[in-house]
Amino acid sequence: MSEDRSAAEDRSDQAGPSERSEVVAADWPRRYAAALDADLTDADVEALLDLARDVAHGSERRFAPLSTFVAGRFVASRMAAGASASDALAEAIAVARSLLPPPITPDHPARS
Repeated sequence: MSEDRSAAEDRSDQAGPSERSEVVAADWPRRYAAALDADLTDADVEALLDLARDVAHGSERRFAPLSTFVAGRFVASRMAAGASASDALAEAIAVARSLLPPPITPDHPARS
């Protein structure tokens, strides 16, 4: 990891135990991506969290992390073929959503 410290890390050093865990949790995706030398935008984070939520609610909760892993592998493969990361991620999410049942809403209740 780089020697540059983020403002969140500085705040974490000065915070109490519960505040520290909130700072670390909020900053986790950026810190993990940096440690792996991977690019991760706020839009990527939101898209992947949305994908995980949709899969957890549309299939089984345990498949949410696996689905984001598979999406990541797909994105890497598509990028190697020349696609942009954002286009490849959008494609992976569209495929996942096409395989999930429609969400239950007041207008569309669950089938019996």
